Amino acid sequence: MSGINAGINGANDPVTGTTGTFSGNATVGGTLAVTGVLTATGGVAGNASTASDPDFLLPSFARYAGLTGITPTFLSRMNFAQGDMRSRGNTSATGVTLAKVSTTHIYERVISGRVGVEFVGAADAFGGADVFDPAAASIIYSEAFSVAATGALRHLIGRRSGGTVRELRLSITATDLLQINIDDGAGYSTALTFGSALSFGSAHIYKAAVQVDRAAQVVRCRLSKLGTGLAGTELSFSAAGIATLTGGTTPLFYAGALGGTLPGDGITCLGVMIATGAQAEGSTRLALDAAGIGFE
Repeated sequence: MSGINAGINGANDPVTGTTGTFSGNATVGGTLAVTGVLTATGGVAGNASTASDPDFLLPSFARYAGLTGITPTFLSRMNFAQGDMRSRGNTSATGVTLAKVSTTHIYERVISGRVGVEFVGAADAFGGADVFDPAAASIIYSEAFSVAATGALRHLIGRRSGGTVRELRLSITATDLLQINIDDGAGYSTALTFGSALSFGSAHIYKAAVQVDRAAQVVRCRLSKLGTGLAGTELSFSAAGIATLTGGTTPLFYAGALGGTLPGDGITCLGVMIATGAQAEGSTRLALDAAGIGFE
């Protein structure tokens, strides 16, 4: 490669040739433009980026509505380091913070080129405060995630209170199935699994969502897998008998481990979206949401 030292070290000489190898340390004093593929063995330090840099799985708040028809109440793309989970770009969610629980999270964990936060310890989670209470209104809880290993009960996302239990949450069973739990503390309680057993490892990214549609009196759950091009698996059942989900003692909301009750280790969270009100209603809402962000 002629001109490689001069070109990289700041002179205007171009880097020419179709193939070649540069060994040693290079300093770029400005912009390095590459036509083709730049392969960096050992990584690229500083503020540089390459085609292999990880990306965020969920779109920005500004783009989400255009892609899905939903203006999120809460949206986290997991684009932060060492802090709490906060909504990005939505002024209506100002002040809503899901605090970091435990200290063994791995931030900026890359799963198939997408960046997330891995829950390593059994107690790892974001949450704790009583937020996103479904009450008697329509709501969607949704999480994009990957799972590292099989055969253990893990909590994904949801809200639960003690005492006379009220809950709406999604988890993964010990047989690797997605499960929806709803309990109104007034006689209605269900725990249903659906879909096929999940695949594990960094090549598999899923989106799980639960929708309580009070207008239609239907609960819907949908599981979609990134990169298949296939429609997700959906479960629906009547919500006519479900009373308000407000109540109980010490209600808490978590993404990750459920307050010492259910572990969250092995989950990498790649994004959380919550929608409320009329935009959380409709029989095609979950499918449109999954398709809009590229899962189906």
